[in-house]
Amino acid sequence: MLIFSFVALLAINGSAKVNDRFAKMKESYFVVNDKPYYFIGTNFWYGAVLGSKGEGGDRERLIRELDFMKANGINNIRVLIGSDGENGVPSKVEPTLQKNRVCITTPSLTDLIFCCLS
Repeated sequence: MLIFSFVALLAINGSAKVNDRFAKMKESYFVVNDKPYYFIGTNFWYGAVLGSKGEGGDRERLIRELDFMKANGINNIRVLIGSDGENGVPSKVEPTLQKNRVCITTPSLTDLIFCCLS
């Protein structure tokens, strides 16, 4: 199932030429489609949690926040897939995916894909 979902994700994004989607170096700067590209990014550690249909999920908020970032020029985000350890630690992302060494809560791949494609 995981492989099928990954192939489906590639098919969804596969309409553009591979070379058109990647930044390249031209002299001393990045370009995409021969136009200057400026990397402006941020950590969006809770993006996958917001994309979830489970605990902590809020897809409407996710879309609002992604729209806000795009409107403010942010064109790259880094998303945390999940955290580990017990819940209730103030400095940690919740819900955790791995509460202990043997218990792993698997997020829905479609929830993560929703976050990445929104």
